[in-house]
Amino acid sequence: HRSCMPVRARSDTGRGYIFGRFVRRNRQGLAIGGSIALLLLSMSVVSTGLYWRAERARVEADARFGEVRSLARFLLFDAYDRLADAPGTVAVRANLAETARKYLERLNSVPNAPDDLRLDLARSYRRLATIQGLSGTSNLGQPQLAIVSLDRAEALLAPLMQAHPDDPEVLNESGWLQLARWTLASDAKGPGKNAPAVRYFAAALAKRPDSAEARLGLLVAKCNAAFDFEKADRHAEAIAEAEGALSSVRASPWPDRLRTEARMLELRLLNRIGDARYYSGDFKGGLTAYREGANLARSELAKA
Repeated sequence: HRSCMPVRARSDTGRGYIFGRFVRRNRQGLAIGGSIALLLLSMSVVSTGLYWRAERARVEADARFGEVRSLARFLLFDAYDRLADAPGTVAVRANLAETARKYLERLNSVPNAPDDLRLDLARSYRRLATIQGLSGTSNLGQPQLAIVSLDRAEALLAPLMQAHPDDPEVLNESGWLQLARWTLASDAKGPGKNAPAVRYFAAALAKRPDSAEARLGLLVAKCNAAFDFEKADRHAEAIAEAEGALSSVRASPWPDRLRTEARMLELRLLNRIGDARYYSGDFKGGLTAYREGANLARSELAKA
């Protein structure tokens, strides 16, 4: 009895009595165990609360990240294009490009960024370079900054090319990056940047024959090749390259998002043909191509 053991001499030795004697016999251990259980329960409640708080913070951070990503794209594409046609907006566009650059820097600092973000950033940096200083578009006259942006784009694309060498999207972006490098080169550009672009676009078309971006990029590369031929006084080759590309541009059905770029390419090709014919001594043929280009430009300007 003094040891709190059940006493068989009692008439009431049911389970309740036996359990009561067990509790009295193990009071200290049960008290400690209860404290531990209470502590574990408290820790579980706290951990659960911290988990949900962290999860809510993660969701909010992801939302802010998505907003920054969307805002950077809006500034570089939609907003800039709307301002580019308006006179007296150079200062505003420069400010807009700098703001977009800061957003891209924030996105680029994300550790272990997923591949889709890297590809999106590469496109955005190339677009920023176009805005900063690539000829052929409404740029800000900052070619040195454009080179920096293209370097960032190339740094983002390099690991993607290693990991996904057959991905049409990665191949397309690699091709457009090389075209941008060609545009930024000196007047005597040469095939150094243009030939890799042709290979990238051809590989992308082999994987996805219906890719309008790759088809347009390949034709832009042909236009560049015509320029290189002309600079080397290879007039016949320049004319053949430009006329072949011009036929393809006119024969291709372009989606709305690429229609303006396709028309701009058509105009550049007519200018290439005009130059090559003029410098080969065919002044009448050169004038015909120039007039056709001028009419095309007037037609487009009349629409907007």
